[in-house]
This record gives sequence, C-alpha cells and structure tokens, in this order.
Amino acid sequence: MHPDRRRLRRPVADPRGRNFDIYLVNVDGTGQEQVTFNETFDGFPMFSPDGTKVVFASNRFAAREGDTNVFIADWVPSVSK
Repeated sequence: MHPDRRRLRRPVADPRGRNFDIYLVNVDGTGQEQVTFNETFDGFPMFSPDGTKVVFASNRFAAREGDTNVFIADWVPSVSK
C-alpha cells in the first residue's frame, strides 16, 4: 500500500520474460502509473512509514546474471491531473 492509503504498489511482468516494473494503481483498479522503467527485474517495493522514501530490489547494474541489488530513493509524488 502507498502511504496515501489510496493506491497499491504492484509489480507487472513483461509477457515476454522476467522484466518486471513497479506500478501504482488506485485501490479501485483505475489510474495505473508506471514507477520504474528498466529492462531488468524491479520488484518488492516498500515505502517508508512517512512516505518520503521507496526501497526496491532490482537486477540493474548486476555484476553477474542473477545478482540483485537494493535501491533506496527519495519518493517525489507525481502531480495529479
């Protein structure tokens, strides 16, 4: 669950392989928003309790195939339209 309690985070797989990206979607299933854009696995996202950080696992920058790295980033909310 996103800290705003109105959106869910979820990984979405590319139907051609193991390319997962992270998306946010409203709890009613509308408003899907892609968060990560990489040709490798991105998954297991978690937000900090105050909603200012997001942490996720990814195979990007792997030294060897199958290596997984952990990333932490400042969460900058998108502007609602």
